[in-house]
Amino acid sequence: MKVTTIHLLLDNVSPKGGQPFQQEMVEDAEAWIARASGGGVGFRLEVLESRGDRGKQKEQVEELGRQLPPDSEDFIGISPTATGFVDFHLQSLYSADTRTTREKLTVCIFLEPLGSRALQQYSQCRLICATPSQEVMGRMQGEVIHRAHPTPGNVLYMSGPLRSYQTKARLRGAREYLEPKGYSILPTIESDWEGSGAEDSVVDWSGRIDKVIAAIAQNDSMAAGLKAGLLRRGGDHIPVVGLDGTAPGRALVDSGKLVATIVQPNGVTGALETYSRMLDGSQGLSDLPADRDIRAEPSCYPALDKVRPVSGQAG
Repeated sequence: MKVTTIHLLLDNVSPKGGQPFQQEMVEDAEAWIARASGGGVGFRLEVLESRGDRGKQKEQVEELGRQLPPDSEDFIGISPTATGFVDFHLQSLYSADTRTTREKLTVCIFLEPLGSRALQQYSQCRLICATPSQEVMGRMQGEVIHRAHPTPGNVLYMSGPLRSYQTKARLRGAREYLEPKGYSILPTIESDWEGSGAEDSVVDWSGRIDKVIAAIAQNDSMAAGLKAGLLRRGGDHIPVVGLDGTAPGRALVDSGKLVATIVQPNGVTGALETYSRMLDGSQGLSDLPADRDIRAEPSCYPALDKVRPVSGQAG
């Protein structure tokens, strides 16, 4: 049986304290492998964690670049630890040596779009990305706030690491939606994606909670800590919206701790389906979108039209 390897380079998928969104990426990959293996074709999964260390992820990519043979048909999926590293990663992976390019290797970048340089330089390579629009999700969070608290005011904002593409794009989207409607997004409180320390960061925040009408967190783990911190400061009435829409995030909505969460498709299943079709020849490079993005559209949980004004706000 021919066996190829699916390498996922992620941040933190630890069962304790890891990121639920990336844990679901691994679960989806495992489920896809269970369905797709058979008939003389097999797949195995290798997960490499960087734990937020840019240097470690760079070393992991470079090691793969050294190990893989020129004719490798493996799949490599990368969730970049920091923006600006994608071009370096692609160079390490696709340049087998000074004369050879790994044109059969499939590389997928998650959560960050491909730049024009990469699209041009690797146009003959099996290069894709799976990146739901981060700006759109930021705007959706803004719309939730507007529906939950139609009267404009100050919005507390908790972001991921500021070096991240997702952080900047989601914040930009929220501002584009809210600021023209009269809302003010307060200076951000930075957190890690695991949300560790998020609660204490809100407790230690120097601003006045009584001047905050709503709050946004860039993922559900942060949102849980943000809500807990607001509770400790007497702000339990403040509506909070999260993002990712994983099972823990939806549970926070169902329990009333979050007013909503934006569901971000992780793209793993779609990326692996595309990989499988390229492997068997049923899909070629010309069949891919011009930007090589196989994105799925985000949604809201509950649906946006189900978000109701909080107590004291007229609909």
